[in-house]
Amino acid sequence: MHTLIILVCGIILLGLFITFGWLWHFTPLLSPAMLKLFILIWFGVSSWNMWIGIDKAGYSLCEEIYIFPLVFLPPVLLAFIALKWARTIVASYFALNLKLNFNFEEKTKCSILIIY
Repeated sequence: MHTLIILVCGIILLGLFITFGWLWHFTPLLSPAMLKLFILIWFGVSSWNMWIGIDKAGYSLCEEIYIFPLVFLPPVLLAFIALKWARTIVASYFALNLKLNFNFEEKTKCSILIIY
């Protein structure tokens, strides 16, 4: 149950990083700089969680080292998926925007020719 709570906290932290990256206008959704900062902070939180398990809960390092990837990797993988999704959305938006602007310029030139 504790591992599930920590995973949910990691996903919430990722959502906060995405939100603040958007509010501070680094990129439209998730910037690589925010991704690196999230991974660094999440590694620290996961390591602290592992240390608490060893020091306070009484688990051995061998037991905790198997749990560490289960706590650390899912939010990091979600961050990479969000970054890939954001790049795809932004790239398709700019491609569509350029196509619409190109068609608008062609129609404007044609209408100017018809008027004159």
